[in-house]
Amino acid sequence: MPLIAVVTPVYNGAKFLEGAMLAVQAQTHRPLVHVVLDNASTDGTSAIIDRFVAEGGPVPILRHRNVETLPAAKNWSAAVRLIPGNVDYFKILCADDAMTSDAVAKLAAVATSANDVRVVFGVDKINGAPIWHAMPAEATVFEAGTMIARILADGADLPYHHAMYRLDTRGPDDFFPGDVIAFDAEAAFRALLKGGRAGVVTEAIFDTLDHADSLTSTWTKKEAAQHWEHYQRVRRYGPVSMSNEAFARVKRRMELRLYRKLMWRLVSGKAEAARRDLERLKTAGAAPGIGGWLSAIADYPGHYWRYKLNARRPAPAWPAEALQLEAPAPDARSSQAA
Repeated sequence: MPLIAVVTPVYNGAKFLEGAMLAVQAQTHRPLVHVVLDNASTDGTSAIIDRFVAEGGPVPILRHRNVETLPAAKNWSAAVRLIPGNVDYFKILCADDAMTSDAVAKLAAVATSANDVRVVFGVDKINGAPIWHAMPAEATVFEAGTMIARILADGADLPYHHAMYRLDTRGPDDFFPGDVIAFDAEAAFRALLKGGRAGVVTEAIFDTLDHADSLTSTWTKKEAAQHWEHYQRVRRYGPVSMSNEAFARVKRRMELRLYRKLMWRLVSGKAEAARRDLERLKTAGAAPGIGGWLSAIADYPGHYWRYKLNARRPAPAWPAEALQLEAPAPDARSSQAA
């Protein structure tokens, strides 16, 4: 069985940290290790970590503390650098999130089911509500480029902050880039771009807690910058993972969505944000003309159907004659015990 590290970067997480620590200790997968990096917290975070270390438990804890507080992306990357070199896979578990007791075991089962699986995703619940993921029930392992295409073209809502990575996706640079807001998503796409295979557990095995102080809420407050960043990911990763026709269709769909966001800012008095978005679109050569504005309005009913009304339906079943290729034999790699 692969040695897996759960990595928890935490800053002032005393309110929720105990739940995350207990979730790791309850995991059924072995061997497993928990790497915890305290980002110079000033609340009771350090005391909670100390208590878990002192009490011991089935999963060993490697605790570290920063001398000074780092920005979130820097702290996550610092935590990844602390993973021991004999680990096979690692996944982040935020201090305010949880996972089922068999979550790591299910991720590991997919990771070892075929050769060269570098990234494994799972299905998330947000505050207990399952998230629509659009992934087919007929397969769990895909070529990495195919996974990128499914995420971009199908709108597969996979929780990037819960992804599990093979250790060799970690390089000398920061694993989580600090030049974007959604640095967890960018890290996942960069790992997929390196090739190999990607897997998915199509069951809800994670539970993300969305609250006023969570990173998700903080990102949402950034004037919906995540929509612009997703559009940039379509432009960056779409051409290498999709056909020209599919890429043009997905890029246009995202542009129409941005046009609607821009219109909303104009009518809601957020002129500065609207000017920012218009300048971004001009720089990208995608500024809307009259036809673009009209198309954005006409596209809204379809968008509402795709992402609102249709957001709880399972992925459509494959036709009976669709090829379901048997996965290659897994790597015969050995793992060291924790």
